[in-house]
Amino acid sequence: MHRDLEGVLPPPDRLEPNDDAGASAARIGTRVTSVKATIDFWDDQIDVYRLYLRKNQKVKLTLNGPEGSTSNLLLWKPGTERVNDLQTQHLRAAQAIAPGPTHGIGYKAPASGWYYAEVKLTARGFGPYELTIARR
Repeated sequence: MHRDLEGVLPPPDRLEPNDDAGASAARIGTRVTSVKATIDFWDDQIDVYRLYLRKNQKVKLTLNGPEGSTSNLLLWKPGTERVNDLQTQHLRAAQAIAPGPTHGIGYKAPASGWYYAEVKLTARGFGPYELTIARR
């Protein structure tokens, strides 16, 4: 039985809709160090966050996904408009794609601009996650 038929849908995250890059992505200010949200394979597989990085600035992203899930963490370069398009794959800056809910990325920005952190649930599941952002 489909999970959604068994109960009430979770409320939308306060930053929704944030399912793609560009203007659709939720903007994360420089003082924000973490984002807590929910993700759902059936209704909300992807969340994207826009963060500004200066040239040579380092960022560490850590994803603690829903327990028992398979999630991915990706970082996209400035100029990205779509994260789920085969024609834009060359705009990936870094990725942590592996089984399990916990992933990390370390990255040094070669240029200033708006980068996009993508949290993606790749298999059936749902639940809360936390994305931690450490800039240096």
